[in-house]
Amino acid sequence: MKGIILTAGKAKRLRPATNAIGKVCLPIYDKPMIFYPLSILIEFGIKDIYIVCSSKDKPIFENLFKKYNKIGTLNINLVVENKTLGTAYAFNAVKNFCQDDETILIFGDNLMIDKNLIPILNKAKNELNGATVFGKNVNNPQSFGVIEKDNLGNLISIEEKPMCPKSDLVMTGLMMFDKNAFEMIKKIKPSIRGEYEITDLVNMYIKKNKAKAEQLSPNCIWLDTGTHDSMLKASEEVKNYQKQNGIYGSVEIALYNANQISENEFEKLISCYSDDYQNILRASINENEKQV
Repeated sequence: MKGIILTAGKAKRLRPATNAIGKVCLPIYDKPMIFYPLSILIEFGIKDIYIVCSSKDKPIFENLFKKYNKIGTLNINLVVENKTLGTAYAFNAVKNFCQDDETILIFGDNLMIDKNLIPILNKAKNELNGATVFGKNVNNPQSFGVIEKDNLGNLISIEEKPMCPKSDLVMTGLMMFDKNAFEMIKKIKPSIRGEYEITDLVNMYIKKNKAKAEQLSPNCIWLDTGTHDSMLKASEEVKNYQKQNGIYGSVEIALYNANQISENEFEKLISCYSDDYQNILRASINENEKQV
């Protein structure tokens, strides 16, 4: 299975901040936003990760990730999307690299904090037979793509921002696809807003009765980063969580937990940080090892 992170959106609501730098490079508390989805894929065991980005952000990513590509078995690849025509269009940008593999797709601005997430991902991977969409129960489902599923988890429908939601389970920016996705995506037409929607790909799987909905834990913290206020709130959530549980979203910790690097390699990677932050990272690893 290969991992894909979509990051090339315009993020107009976050301007002027995103006039200077791409949205996923902006900080959420103590680390760049993209570290959160990246660390999920790494800890899940994905070694080949493709980041779909803009040409403006490519050199920033190259500098940000170069030390990780030189250690362990992680292989981070940057794919420039020249046109931003929707999530399905961006997904299709990695076709030449991923078309023979199952894929796990995550939006670069999706922040999920949940210590039980990896077992859920492993279960979904083992049972993958088409497409799997990961959903979260929320209080305001009318603001999202609402998931309708049966008692066996089969996906019945996804309805975008309905006035009368059929459930409180909504689609997150995390999903898995089998090897047929890139062939099926050729049939997608632009939506009413002129974009190629990833939900249209999911709907194709629904018609084939090959779409599942996997429900994330009630304890999963799913953070919004669409506005300046929500980003500030997300930083506060991460800060509060880390006070109680240790660092979350660290690439170094994810590599260590996935057994991709040794303790010595871990120390080498974190040596560029302040002494205080290094100690916090070490303490987080020690706490994780106690819980295992």
